[in-house]
Amino acid sequence: MRKERKVQIMWIRCICYLFLFCAVLFFYLFLRSYFFLTILFLLTAWSVVSAAGLWYLAGRVRGEMGTGQERICPGDTLLLSLRLQNQSWWMALEAEWTIRFENTLWEEKSEQKVSMPVRPHGTELLTLPLQIGNLGHFRILADVLKLQDILGLVRLQMPVSQVRQVDVIPAAGPQKTFRTEGYMSGLSETEESKEKGNDFAEVSDIREYMPGDRIRDIHWKLSAKKDILMVKERVSVAGSEMMVLLQPGGEKTLAEQVLIQAFILSQAFLEQQIPVCLLLWDQRRYGWEENRSASQEELEEVFCRIYHVPVSLRNNDEWELYMKNCYPFLNHYLVIGNQEGEVQVVLHENA
Repeated sequence: MRKERKVQIMWIRCICYLFLFCAVLFFYLFLRSYFFLTILFLLTAWSVVSAAGLWYLAGRVRGEMGTGQERICPGDTLLLSLRLQNQSWWMALEAEWTIRFENTLWEEKSEQKVSMPVRPHGTELLTLPLQIGNLGHFRILADVLKLQDILGLVRLQMPVSQVRQVDVIPAAGPQKTFRTEGYMSGLSETEESKEKGNDFAEVSDIREYMPGDRIRDIHWKLSAKKDILMVKERVSVAGSEMMVLLQPGGEKTLAEQVLIQAFILSQAFLEQQIPVCLLLWDQRRYGWEENRSASQEELEEVFCRIYHVPVSLRNNDEWELYMKNCYPFLNHYLVIGNQEGEVQVVLHENA
């Protein structure tokens, strides 16, 4: 670690300090006073002690960074904590953190500098509230810590190698008002199979029909015997899933709305025990990336994985052709994309 330290001379302060030294030297030579001789000695000794103390201090200061949260929602406040632990009785004029913020999804980078004191033999804690408004995978890096000596003549740059990662996902919550009936009726042909042994639903119970139940869940044989409609209560969908294709586009605001809409729609399907497969194009692999989820927790994990590929690599103008070639047995799928400046959900025929 010592080999990686870098020394930076604060030239303006050094020139001012040298000017002060020359002025005291002039008065000493002119007046031959022991008082000015003592001041000359103190100025020389104190500059050496200040620089040597800074080097000594650098080996006994530990910098740590923390967030306390790994997953938040847009608009939430992220508490970024910076901690300096000094194990020596020496101190520094200030410690400057260089913090870099990177959003993988949007390929955005920014930098911020934060200063805090270094007190003798103690721990200094600084908490920064950060409000993040965009979706994405954020990497918060602090790899450089600069310590400045007491006189402010020298700055010592030392590595700290602190990295924290935070995913910003859409706000989770019940989506009971989101209507999926139109999509379900359009996809019934692709989900249902008349072949024996190909029933994808796992049935946990059979109960009487209630308004709002799907026609496809009616147990027709049992209903005929009891002269009352009975429905199958499903706990999972084992052999089929809702295929949702995402086309985020290039405009950031609309692309983010596409992701939010996909999250809300996926939640609505998951509440009906219907697994969801989000399809996104990956230009690096030159193929479709399949992201499956069967619960709210898995859906959040899916979005965290999606963020690792920039939006700029997610678009394909010939997606219809590639979907037909890669999924020839798929009859229909949902498309969430930007059409004429608006985010729309369309039931698309794979033909």
